[in-house]
Amino acid sequence: TNPYKDYLMLLLINSTVADVCLKESVNHNTVTKIIDSYIGKETDWKSVRRIDLLGLDEISLKKGYQDYMTIITSRSKTGKNRILGVVKGKEKKDIKAFLLKIPNRLRNNICGICTDMYDGYVNAEKAAILGELF
Repeated sequence: TNPYKDYLMLLLINSTVADVCLKESVNHNTVTKIIDSYIGKETDWKSVRRIDLLGLDEISLKKGYQDYMTIITSRSKTGKNRILGVVKGKEKKDIKAFLLKIPNRLRNNICGICTDMYDGYVNAEKAAILGELF
C-alpha cells in the first residue's frame, strides 16, 4: 500500500537499504523497486501545506557508496514527516533543480534545513532556497 511504501522510504533516512530490509523483513529488491517508483515522480505541491523543516539525505543502493539517491523530506512543526521527492544522484545540479520547483509560498515558510555537510547539498540549498542572499 502507498502508506507502507512511504513508511519504508522514511525509514531509509539516516539508514541503509539493508537496515530497512532487516527491520521490516522485506527483501532488497522490494525496497529498491519502491525507491525507483519515487524517482522523478512529480510532487503535488498543491497538497503540501507547509514545509517548516526541509531535510536532505542520500542513500547508497550498492555497497561501497555507489548509486546514490537523495530523499527530500519536510517535517512540520507538529512532527509529521513527508516525502517531497527522491532525486537520482546527489550532485548540486540535480538537487538544485528539484529545490527550484518548490513554490514560493512554501519556500517562504522554511524555517530550517537539515542535511549533512556534503558540498553538493549545501551549495544547492544556498542557490535554490537562499539564492537572493548568496
